[in-house]
Amino acid sequence: MALVTILLAMLLGFLPAPPPTAIYIGGPLLATPEAVLRDLKTGGQISRLLFSVGSAGTGNEPGAWICQIAASLGPAFDAAALVRPGLWCRHGEGCTEGDAPEAMADAFRTWKADGVRGGFVWLYDDLRACPAFTAADYARALRKGLGDEPPA
Repeated sequence: MALVTILLAMLLGFLPAPPPTAIYIGGPLLATPEAVLRDLKTGGQISRLLFSVGSAGTGNEPGAWICQIAASLGPAFDAAALVRPGLWCRHGEGCTEGDAPEAMADAFRTWKADGVRGGFVWLYDDLRACPAFTAADYARALRKGLGDEPPA
C-alpha cells in the first residue's frame, strides 16, 4: 500500500518523480488520464504507463488512455508508446484464476488495433507456482497477439 501511495503522490505532483520512471496503474482509481497528462505537460518524467487490465484493473482500457493522451498532447506525441497493458497469468488455488496464454494473445490482438505495441504478464511468482504454462508460453502469446511472432 505504501508503494501505491508514493506512486500516486508522485503522479499527482506532491512528490518529485525520480528520473524516467514507469508508473504502475493497478486499478481504476489509482490514476486518471488527466493526472498523467498534467505530469507530461509540465515536463514530468513518465516513460511508461504499466496498466493492470482485467480483474485487478477493471476499467483500465488501454485504447481509451491512448486516445485521451493523444487528443490532449497532439499527433507529435506518441501516446501508444507510453501505454503498456498487462494481464495476470494463471494463479490462485488450482491455478484456475487469471489468463492462460491464448486468452492473453486474444486480448493483445484486440489492443493492437488500438495502437498498443507492448505489454507485460503479472505476476512472475504466480507463473512459477502454476506450472501448466511457462514464461516462454506467455512471451509467445504476447508476441502472437501483437503480431510479432518469431519464425518457428
